[in-house]
Amino acid sequence: MNKILRVVFIFFLFFVFANGDAKISQRDVIVTSAEYISAKAHYKSGDYDIAYNLFEKLFRKNNNHIYVNYYLAMSAVSLQKYDEAVAALERVLITKPDFYRARLEFAKVLYISGLKSQAKEEFTKVLNSNVPQNVKDNIQIYLASLNDDKLYNLYATLMVGLQYSDNVNNGLDDVEFTLPGFSNITVSGEKPDSDRAHIEYLSLDLINKFKKNSSFVLKNRLIGYNRNYKDYDDGDLVFFSYQPTLINYSLKDKTQYSLGVTIDKVIPGKENKNKDKFMAYGIKPKYSFEVFPNARLASYIKYQRILYDEKSSSDRDYNKKEFGFDLYYNTLYAGFSFASDEKNSGDRTDIDKNIWKTNLGYTYKFNDKFLLNTEYEYTNSKYDEEDIFFDSHRKDTTHNVRIGLSTIFDKNNIINLAFSTTYNSSNQNAYDYDKDVATISYIRKFQW
Repeated sequence: MNKILRVVFIFFLFFVFANGDAKISQRDVIVTSAEYISAKAHYKSGDYDIAYNLFEKLFRKNNNHIYVNYYLAMSAVSLQKYDEAVAALERVLITKPDFYRARLEFAKVLYISGLKSQAKEEFTKVLNSNVPQNVKDNIQIYLASLNDDKLYNLYATLMVGLQYSDNVNNGLDDVEFTLPGFSNITVSGEKPDSDRAHIEYLSLDLINKFKKNSSFVLKNRLIGYNRNYKDYDDGDLVFFSYQPTLINYSLKDKTQYSLGVTIDKVIPGKENKNKDKFMAYGIKPKYSFEVFPNARLASYIKYQRILYDEKSSSDRDYNKKEFGFDLYYNTLYAGFSFASDEKNSGDRTDIDKNIWKTNLGYTYKFNDKFLLNTEYEYTNSKYDEEDIFFDSHRKDTTHNVRIGLSTIFDKNNIINLAFSTTYNSSNQNAYDYDKDVATISYIRKFQW
């Protein structure tokens, strides 16, 4: 546990440092002036008329200042003054061409103004930059609607890698523990085993619109994943997924509705794969909107039905109900979800549970070639039924920290180094374990 707390502490120190470094220099007298602070405060509170007038006055004094022009443009967009917004964003991009946040807003304004060919060019530039993946996913949707010469757009991502884990079998912190429901009998659990694996991943995204100038698109995603350990066959995993999603979006209203369906096939382990194979069927409606520029909030509900292949394993079938929220702000991500697992039949005590999960992620850009991705995830699981062996209701708490360094050779070729550390604590000693995983992978992207 101490190890995970140290990593979390380092993560948050880095976040504070990186976030502070990303802010505008304190030596910039314009952004520390009372006029700028007042204008930005009115903008953040939604007083766009006042903000526009204040930023326009600042612009007359400082017509080349990047952030004066940027917020002047954003205030103009909110007031639907698109010509003024285009002019201000053009000034921003002349001064700072790699300001992709501004370029994305520029593309959106061009799109709303009906300048589709110019919008397509700007969207493509942002897509080929190192903006977060969720931004790229949305850009793919916009580009699909702009390609009037074709109804289909195809994207692919291929990943191959090597992975090492010091605890592939989730071996216990303390191999010997007691069963309090059985007069404190001492029993032995598994020791941690280390092993290495090769991993392969392929995703295909086929995005098509139904007709020209339609705000509806259908995104079909196919995923295949394989993990194969050298010695620990039970840790092997094969995963297939088909995820069709119907999306309706409005760049003008800054909203997006989607209805997704998932069909998953999971084959874990070689030795027990016949009884452990299962299918998962799910449906997920989602709504997202822009809270303010560069900040997007999404809410969703999800239902899944998990069915094991073997009839003898029918007492493992269960349903999952989930709702959650995701917030994206620049390169910061935060998420919260609550899920409930409910078994269909049988007497198992390890299925019915409530799960709370929170995520916090941050991407730091050293330059155009190097990115640092960090994420912390906290999960709390409370089981409904008392386990006869432990004479208690099981409660698990999981901390997971992931850190990755990406080297971007060009828009289609990436090398990624990743490290994750996990600690699971429980009121039942048979589920206390920690594990470290290191991965190196090569990612190749394709677009047709």
